[in-house]
Amino acid sequence: MILIRADANEKVGTGHMMRCLAIARAVRQRGQQVCFITADDRGTPLLKDKGQDYRVLHSDFRNMEAELPELVRIVAEYKPDFLLADSYHITSRYLREIRQTVPVGILDDMVRTDLSADLLINYNIFADASLYGTAAGRTGEASVGSQPRMGEAGEASAGSQPGVGRTGEASVGSQPRMGEAGEASAGCQLGVGEAGEAGVGYLLGTDYVPLRSEFEGIEYFVREKAETVLVTTGGSDPYNLAGQLLKKALSDPRTAALRYLVVSGAYNVHQPELRAIESAHANVRICCNVSNMSGLMQESDIAVSAGGSTMYELSAVGVPVICFSFVDNQERIVKGFADKKLACFGGDYLRQGEAMLDQVVSHMGSLAEDFALRRSLSERLRKVVDGRGAMRIAERLCAR
Repeated sequence: MILIRADANEKVGTGHMMRCLAIARAVRQRGQQVCFITADDRGTPLLKDKGQDYRVLHSDFRNMEAELPELVRIVAEYKPDFLLADSYHITSRYLREIRQTVPVGILDDMVRTDLSADLLINYNIFADASLYGTAAGRTGEASVGSQPRMGEAGEASAGSQPGVGRTGEASVGSQPRMGEAGEASAGCQLGVGEAGEAGVGYLLGTDYVPLRSEFEGIEYFVREKAETVLVTTGGSDPYNLAGQLLKKALSDPRTAALRYLVVSGAYNVHQPELRAIESAHANVRICCNVSNMSGLMQESDIAVSAGGSTMYELSAVGVPVICFSFVDNQERIVKGFADKKLACFGGDYLRQGEAMLDQVVSHMGSLAEDFALRRSLSERLRKVVDGRGAMRIAERLCAR
């Protein structure tokens, strides 16, 4: 039995819950039972939709220490083999107390070197053992997923548009993974935790991106004429970035005639405004309750995405992407993709405001006009993620 502690609501969006659901499916495929534990009932529709068992703590997701007595009681009731926690509100005390009753793993996007767990998973584009210092590399080895090698001659510098790839076939099938001789391989070796604490495991790098099964082995074709743009701005989009981007793109001569598929998350309070834009423009389609995200991506020639799990889904498919951030935890991801010449850098909304929107639309126009650039980006993105990360994580969880 594996317990998974994760939340979904208007504040945190759906990313934590969705990636944990991907891991849960892979765990169940290995014959283990899974039960989710969530602070409140805001995320339970997602769990019900997947037929996933769950327990509700009726607590404040921002104050995880207050839920400890009830969580400890649930752990005693279920007697799980492992608990996987995914929240930015985890504290050292929280982990210390739970680990007295059950081994604990955490999903870490923020490089939380202050936290001590039995297993730490950071699957992000920027993740490597050096970020965790002695915690990941003092005497043991971290299990590091293959990172793509970029920076070939003639490519643009970070923050600008990536260079143009070689000419040739425009279709992108299953690309080989990076990881040639001399590069880090994706094994299952144990790392070493904080000083004096041996046996802590680290799963680092993009081999461990936990995507849904629909993104495994998917095909994508780069069309010579770009017609469709996918816009995805997170599960809640508190700044209505989708609406703001649409207004600018529809008023720009280079992008006004493109077709827009806008994914609106379950917690997006700006849906009425998006629907109004859809009603006024035949080339805009608002997509809610999306059950086939990979299909929408295959349909798209360009994607505009906030930094987060969707970036890795787009990589698995191979959709040329313009990425941006609007919360702090997205900055490392966006910078990682831009620095490796895997995406066009759209900017940071918190620092740039409207200037970021203008930059994104400018990139959109440039990508739409440049078939070779889109093909080059697609080929490189396909080498980042293979869609089997959830299975690799499940293998590790079930082996304990």
